[in-house]
Amino acid sequence: MYQFEKLPEYIKYVRDHCLLEYVKETLLLSRKLKLPLMKFLDNWCDEQLIGYSKITSFEFLTYLVENRAKQEIEDSLSKWLKDQLEVIGKFELSAEDLTLIIYIRSKALKKFITDFTSDASTALKLVEELDTFNLGEITSATNTYINILKDKIDEEVYFNEKLASTSPGMIYVFDRVSTKLIYANKKVNDLLGFNSQERNNRDDNFLEALMPPENLLPSQHHFESLDTIKDEEVYSFEHQLKDAAGTYRWIRNYETVFKRNEEGKPVQIIGTAYDISEEKRISEDLKFRKEQLTEAQALAQLGSFEWDIRTDTTTNSDQYYKIFEYSDRKRFDYFMSHVQPDDKEKLRTAFEKAFRTGHFECEFRFQTTNGKEKYIWSKGVVLFDKEEPVKMMGTVQDITDRRRIEETLLQKTIELQKTNADLVEFTYVASHDLKEPLRKIATFSDIILTKEQQNLSDTGKLHFQKIIDSCKRMQKMIDDILALSSVVTTHAKEPCNLQSILEDVLQLLEHFIQQKEASITSDQLPTIHVIPSLFRQLFLNLLSNALKFSKKDVAPQIAITHTYLDAKKVITFNEQKACYVAIKIQDNGIGFSNESSEKIFSLFQRLHGKNDYEGNGLGLAICKKIVEEHNGTITAASEPNVGATFTITIPVNS
Repeated sequence: MYQFEKLPEYIKYVRDHCLLEYVKETLLLSRKLKLPLMKFLDNWCDEQLIGYSKITSFEFLTYLVENRAKQEIEDSLSKWLKDQLEVIGKFELSAEDLTLIIYIRSKALKKFITDFTSDASTALKLVEELDTFNLGEITSATNTYINILKDKIDEEVYFNEKLASTSPGMIYVFDRVSTKLIYANKKVNDLLGFNSQERNNRDDNFLEALMPPENLLPSQHHFESLDTIKDEEVYSFEHQLKDAAGTYRWIRNYETVFKRNEEGKPVQIIGTAYDISEEKRISEDLKFRKEQLTEAQALAQLGSFEWDIRTDTTTNSDQYYKIFEYSDRKRFDYFMSHVQPDDKEKLRTAFEKAFRTGHFECEFRFQTTNGKEKYIWSKGVVLFDKEEPVKMMGTVQDITDRRRIEETLLQKTIELQKTNADLVEFTYVASHDLKEPLRKIATFSDIILTKEQQNLSDTGKLHFQKIIDSCKRMQKMIDDILALSSVVTTHAKEPCNLQSILEDVLQLLEHFIQQKEASITSDQLPTIHVIPSLFRQLFLNLLSNALKFSKKDVAPQIAITHTYLDAKKVITFNEQKACYVAIKIQDNGIGFSNESSEKIFSLFQRLHGKNDYEGNGLGLAICKKIVEEHNGTITAASEPNVGATFTITIPVNS
């Protein structure tokens, strides 16, 4: 078919003698016939077009000169299939381009036949061979074009399938007439859990069957709004749908028109649907948290602000406006004009410091528009752009009530301190005034008992002796009351070695210890912050009790030990990490019922008769007062005839 007799010689003539005229003729015909391909060459001048066309035409004609027409067709189509065309893309070449290009080249080649030969039979043969070549060329080009279209369609189908399958949402087409989904990608299974067969088997309205009743009316309004939608518009709609498991999910749809009927009304809607249940949950949670924050700010009278320093504009919380009693945003100058004059300089200094350090904190007084004075405490942080302050974010709190309470408490504290001082002075004076008549009663009773002994009856002697004993007990009680009142002191705590204090107390009790034949041991008590005089009194009272309430004919055994406790009450022996020290004083005395472990620390509380054991019940009350003065606690644990253990827990550094 492609082995020509006359054509190669003729084409050689055209190539060698008429190439420029042939190129100009093809360009002329291309413009005359409005070849679509020419739109890609609009920015080329004639010189460029002719130069480029001479090169491509020479290559084309050379194929025919060498009688390789079939090869020319195959090479041209191969470049097209491989998208190797120089000025046009693979899919940009249209069917009209194919037919017109072949027609234009054929018509341009036939123009020079009369110049080449005057023989009619040769001319007819050339026309016949050119038509044969054109037939083969257009047949092959058409087949190639069809294959390219198929490839393009396949690629678009594949692309659409991939796009649909990789989309995070459900892509669907909804028919408004049948109220059914006529298409849905595989995401519908993930979204609602229905497969295609289950959807197709539903005879009822698809949406009405899955929507909660309260969503039906808004859904109807949404579909009515689609009657006026333009093709390029997209509407969104949020609603709930029941999935295959019976759980309602929040869905957001983005929809537009897919098909219209003859009257132009939308009959099919295409859209995408996304499960926004988690988004809704987070939104509701954020809304709830915001309400909680607003309520908390209202309760705490705490407002928040964000000040754009460059534009002098603010964004404030509702509570901020309530605190300052604003109705709208105010500029900085207005705000400063309502600050109390005595506090303006302090506030300006705080701002200047914040613009340097990035941290703002200040307390100031603010005068509202109705003349009310408020105490405001504010704190915030400053953001910088290239070392320039651009924004401040912070909080303001109305502390007016707190300041009023603090002022009242301060006044009450001053009054209480004065009252306490007066009370201590009264107690001291009263106690000393009481001790003087008691001393005289005891002295004169002792004189009478001594000098008038031979003149007194045995009953009289007994009565005078009871008077003397009562005076001594009364004097001891007055001394203990003085000791109790002196516990509340302003003396500073200092590092003291408890072992040294204990040894001082043991020296004071040396005679009593020898009399009782007692054994007292300790594990080298530590150094902690205490008031030495008070702790000396504490050890003296507790050891005196342990010796006094010992068993008859049993030597007292008293052990004093200590352990460290951390903040979690975990025992540790590393003093560097300790927070508290627990000191235990354990004896083997007569003990007491554990039910009495609390009341023994009360004033004038006695567990034994005064005839059995001397004392007035103030010793342990004094101990409790001393320990509490050191921010500690004292507890007791005991069993009758087994002994008692007193545990003192105080901070190592109080």
